[in-house]
Formats: sequence, structure tokens, C-alpha cells
Amino acid sequence: MRDGVLGFHLWESMDSGRWFMIPLWSVALFFFVEAAILWREGRRKSIPSQCHACGYDLRGSPPDGACPECGAARKAANLG
Repeated sequence: MRDGVLGFHLWESMDSGRWFMIPLWSVALFFFVEAAILWREGRRKSIPSQCHACGYDLRGSPPDGACPECGAARKAANLG
């Protein structure tokens, strides 16, 4: 066995087969980062009936007015 860095090790067996050990924390870190990226992308999607600036639900407000929560002007796609 060769000493590795941060828990990664290379094992050499008698029959010249090689094994590479990956610590569990690195696998968990990979999936955590991937899930965080997907979660953040999912939150960025704008729903047509929401204010583009603050996310306030605009379904009950007049279509030609500004957002009652933050005062932002409505985009044409957010009318509804």
C-alpha cells in the first residue's frame, strides 16, 4: 500500500493487480455539490405569475400595475 493524500490510497496486490481506494467523504462531497447546483438552478426558474424581482405572486393584482411587494415593473411575460 502506498500512502495517499486525504485518504486516497493505491493498493498493489501480489498478482500485480492494482486497487484504488476512494474515501467515502469524497463521494458524499461530489453528490452534495451536484445536488446544491441542481437545487440552485431549480430556484432560478421564474414562474410566469411571479414577480421577476422578488418572486411575489401576482395572480390577484392588476395586470398593468407594478408589483405591490417591491414596486418593480412587470415584464410582458409575467402578465397574468
